[in-house]
Amino acid sequence: PALMHGYKFIKCKFIGTGNTAFAHLNFLKADVVLMTTPGLDVYQLKRSKLVKHYAHVLHAPSDAVMYKLFGLDYFDSVLLSGDYQSKDIRTIESIRGIKEKQLVTVGCTYLDVYEEKLKHLEHSEKPFTVLVSPTWGACGLLSRYGEKLLDPLSKTKFNIIIRPHPQSKKSEAAVLEKLRTRYKDNSNIIWDYESENINSLAKADIMISDYSGIIYDYTFLCDKPVIYVNQGIDLRPYDADDLGENAIDNLWQFLTLKKIGIELKEEYFNSIERVIIDAADSNSLKEERKKAKEEAWQYQGEAAKKITDFMIQTQTNLQEEAMS
Repeated sequence: PALMHGYKFIKCKFIGTGNTAFAHLNFLKADVVLMTTPGLDVYQLKRSKLVKHYAHVLHAPSDAVMYKLFGLDYFDSVLLSGDYQSKDIRTIESIRGIKEKQLVTVGCTYLDVYEEKLKHLEHSEKPFTVLVSPTWGACGLLSRYGEKLLDPLSKTKFNIIIRPHPQSKKSEAAVLEKLRTRYKDNSNIIWDYESENINSLAKADIMISDYSGIIYDYTFLCDKPVIYVNQGIDLRPYDADDLGENAIDNLWQFLTLKKIGIELKEEYFNSIERVIIDAADSNSLKEERKKAKEEAWQYQGEAAKKITDFMIQTQTNLQEEAMS
């Protein structure tokens, strides 16, 4: 869509894939580069000598240290969705002895956009709908449990939307193909591969997930209950592992998930219909969702302006430094 928009002051360009894309990125020339992609200067994605300032904007309102190792280390600034994210970034910087980055809380651009889109979606009568929306990889719900959960879920009276993480199509294609084949004749199961998750979020009456950041999209935008599978995530590939052996007990997103979600243990998979029916909303869950939203999605509706102001101010500072 960006390529077709016809912006007056923005030039949109498709830079290719693989090494072609990395070569383009590694020789960028700019005062300020703003990226949602982490891992700068870690593998193929290098800092260009012709760029003065690299800024990273978080692409989920969850813990900033849940990127793969060194995900944020070599940026000059990080734009946060909530103040709480700064504490762990500072701890990692101290542990690794690296330069402190500029941390600025700006809110969350895509949640601002989705909130507006939700207002204009048609709301028609529909059967009770369950959205299964996990993260990807070995610890993700589909890889770890697959048919163990989906078999009993497919036999319920509910509509089921399965929305794999976009990375799943690349990293666990065989898992998806096996499951799609297994449930190809189930009329109550729909697979969602749309680039935006907003339509599925709007249709769902309840979500089943693991530790995916989409939980917070659903919670903050739709204010409905979440059931989660606690699958014992291995933090070793993530920045959070450097926070110590008890890191998982202290990370905001896991502490919050226990407050806003309803845990589903494997021994109850075969009773999933009853679990869903019993997962009635409560005032305490609603209150915890409200609190989490206020902590992780600050400056609601203002993110685009705050990010733009930050970039303009950063460029102004760079120009003043060059002249001094």
